Amino acid sequence: MKIDPIERTNLALSAGAVAASWWLATPAFALSLGFGALLEAVNFRGLRRSAEFLFWGEISGSRGWQAVFALRFGLLVIVIGSALAFGAHPVGLIVGLSLIMPAAVFE
Repeated sequence: MKIDPIERTNLALSAGAVAASWWLATPAFALSLGFGALLEAVNFRGLRRSAEFLFWGEISGSRGWQAVFALRFGLLVIVIGSALAFGAHPVGLIVGLSLIMPAAVFE
C-alpha cells in the first residue's frame, strides 16, 4: 500500500499524541484519541480517493459525487455515534478526528 506524505505525517503525529495522552491522561482518553485518529485516517483516504476519481472523470455528474460524500459522511456519523454510545471519551475522539489538519498544514 502506498502511503502519501500527509498520511505518513498524520500517522507519526497520531502515534505521538496517543503515546503522550496514555502517559498524561487516562487510558480511556488515549484509546478514544487513537480511535478518532483511525477514523479520520480512513475518512481522509476515502476523501482523497473520491477526489481522484472526480478529477479523473470516473464520477460523472454531481449526483455521483454527492452519493459518495453522503455515504462516507453517513457512515462516519454512525461510527462516531456508536463510539460515544459505547463510552468513548468525547474530547479524545474529537482531538483524534482533528489531527489530520496539523499534518496537512505541515506537509
